[in-house]
Amino acid sequence: MITFHGSDLIWDFGRDVGPYAERELLSRLMEGVIGLIPGNGERRTIRGGKAEGTLWGGNLECLLKLAGTPYFPDCAASLLFLESYGFSPEGCYCKAVQLEQMGLFRKVKGIIVGHIEDENWAQRTVHMEDILVRVTESYNLPILKVSDFGHNCSNTILPVGVKARMDADLRTLEICEACVI
Repeated sequence: MITFHGSDLIWDFGRDVGPYAERELLSRLMEGVIGLIPGNGERRTIRGGKAEGTLWGGNLECLLKLAGTPYFPDCAASLLFLESYGFSPEGCYCKAVQLEQMGLFRKVKGIIVGHIEDENWAQRTVHMEDILVRVTESYNLPILKVSDFGHNCSNTILPVGVKARMDADLRTLEICEACVI
C-alpha cells in the first residue's frame, strides 16, 4: 500500500499552502507525475553517492514510536527520508544512535534530510545532517539535505513505498514508479 508524506490540512492547507506545495500535490496525486522532484530551495550534498530503493520515512520522533513493535517496517533496500521539529542536537544524536542500534543503517541505501526548524535551529552549529554523517560513517551512505519537505516549509508529496532514486552529488531526488492509479 502506498501512503504519502506531505503538507497537512491544518498547518499548510488551513493557512497558506504556497505555490510549490499546491503544484506538488496536484502533479503527484491528481496527475500521477513521476520523475525528478523539483527543488524548493537549497539542496546540499552531505555525503556524495547514488542510491535507489523504496522510499520510506517521515518525522523522526513518529517513526521511533514504532520501534520494537510489529508495525516498524522492514527498511531493507530503502531510501530513508527524515524530518523533525524542535529538539536538541543531543536528542537528535540519541535518536540517530537508536536507529543505528536497531540495524537500520545496515539496511537503507541512502538518506534524505528534510527541512528542520525550531526557535534555536538557525543558531545551532550542529544539525541533523552533521549528526547523521557521524553516526553513519562506517556505512558510507549517500546523504542529501533538501528543503522540499519538513516543518515550516512548503512540502512536496513523497509517496512512501515506491521506488525512488537519489544522486547526492547532483542533488537530485526522483520518483521512479507510479504512485496513483
